[in-house]
Amino acid sequence: MNRSEYNVTGLYLFQITVMLAASYWSLLAPAIEMAEESGKYGDFAFLPVAVGFTLGALFVYIADLMMPVLMSSKLSWLTG
Repeated sequence: MNRSEYNVTGLYLFQITVMLAASYWSLLAPAIEMAEESGKYGDFAFLPVAVGFTLGALFVYIADLMMPVLMSSKLSWLTG
């Protein structure tokens, strides 16, 4: 790797860190707090939030896999 690739990798890592921090402090922490306040989950108040976070990540992953397939069929329809 050359210096430019290291710089880009460092910027990507910084961006990932900022986005994870933002998602935790603005979305996940309040959701865990709400689950704790509801009293329905007891010591497992993190569980509904963890399931939602995992399902969201799975959706993004599947969408990322499907995007090239969907776009290639759409482009062939437009050009064909």
